Amino acid sequence: MQDVGGGDSETIAIMHARAKWTGNDEQADRYYRRSLDRVYAANDRVAVYLAPMFAAAPDAFSEARKRGGGNITAVQIERIRKVYATCGNVSHVAKEVGVSRQTVYRHID
Repeated sequence: MQDVGGGDSETIAIMHARAKWTGNDEQADRYYRRSLDRVYAANDRVAVYLAPMFAAAPDAFSEARKRGGGNITAVQIERIRKVYATCGNVSHVAKEVGVSRQTVYRHID
């Protein structure tokens, strides 16, 4: 492929495959944008088509996310602290309680 002095290499490759390269970056830019314009237009049509479905569905993110998630109980937190106090090994505590090491680190201090 010849060096054409700038431009997007993928666009230039398409231009070489489909037409004779004119060396005009503006033409390459228009060719590239034309493809994306079609993609964006299709995306907009799909969004309009699916809007009633999204409007009818409940909002999955209506509540603020709780720090630390809801998967750990107060009993598990207390157990993490007790086991860590006896052995001091984070990996052992994680295996013993059934949580990740990151969760142990979060609750030992």
